[in-house]
Amino acid sequence: MVKYQSGGHRILTFYFLLFFSYCTFAQQHLDLIDSTKKEIEETDESVQKADLYLDLALFYREISVDSALVYFDKAVLLIDTVQLSPLRTKYFYFLGEHYYITGEYTKSWSALLKSAEGAEEWKFEIDLGVIKNKMAGVKISMAQYDEALPLLMSSIELLTAKNDISTLANAYNSLGTLMERTKRLEQAQDYYQKAHDYANDAENYRLAHGVLSNLAMTYSLQGDHQEAVPLYKKVIEFGSENGEVRTTALGYTNLGVVYNLLNHLDSAEISILKAIELFDELNNPRGKAAASSQLSKIYLKQSKNREVVNLLLPQYDIVKKNKFKRFETNIAENLMLAYRNLEDFEKAYYYSTLLS
Repeated sequence: MVKYQSGGHRILTFYFLLFFSYCTFAQQHLDLIDSTKKEIEETDESVQKADLYLDLALFYREISVDSALVYFDKAVLLIDTVQLSPLRTKYFYFLGEHYYITGEYTKSWSALLKSAEGAEEWKFEIDLGVIKNKMAGVKISMAQYDEALPLLMSSIELLTAKNDISTLANAYNSLGTLMERTKRLEQAQDYYQKAHDYANDAENYRLAHGVLSNLAMTYSLQGDHQEAVPLYKKVIEFGSENGEVRTTALGYTNLGVVYNLLNHLDSAEISILKAIELFDELNNPRGKAAASSQLSKIYLKQSKNREVVNLLLPQYDIVKKNKFKRFETNIAENLMLAYRNLEDFEKAYYYSTLLS
């Protein structure tokens, strides 16, 4: 099931960013890239140029991991990574976030540790409470829950002191995920509800509906799949009405997963195909790969093994090319199963070798 991200953790790494309807998003996204590149050409001031390179890295990381790293590398050439400074803190924070997205958790942790150095002294837009929340997300993804919990509690204490209710919503969402991962589902629901309330208070309705999706997931984990359906439909409705294409796509993917669990396979297929269509509109290969992996599970149930192969072969090439490592195993496993069912044992064996 696709996990909505805010503070950084869980299955797909769909951290929340603002998306518009496709035409608006695509044009504004390209305009931002073009205008940022123009600003870089027009400035000789190294700090400003480094900051702009970081902006480009963030713009590109949804499109290509390699392109994003190019701009991180350009930025770091202009940053003194030894001397503590707000720009150094920002660089290592976003680099840590980037490595989290690509599933390189050890690199992410190392970068975030450097970001935390001096962060309390500078007290700029990425403060220590925010950084600790991100660090906790990395520890959750590494299943190091005992280390994640004190980081989260410290983050919540710092954020509460600053009355940063929007980031508190992120932190409680992370705490909900920690409880979910450790099978304390009733506590997870309590924390998700708290996150939802904070997000609404902050008028961060995109995050509020993302948390609502996480809350829905806890019902599914308890076997109450039918209880999750109306919550995912609320997420889809919100996304559709507000031009939040990515939120809508995530909602359709999760709804499709639940329909699959309920064995409503036709509804599941329709829902996930809609998600794939939306991810195509967003030019979001990570989201499309995740949704395609879920659709392949439905096809396997229906013994549509050739459809699985046709669906996943191009997706495997894409995740390999873009270094979306966390999807390679899932897609390879489903290809292995499909080829085995088709009695193409040579190819089944090949994909089985990619699972280790």
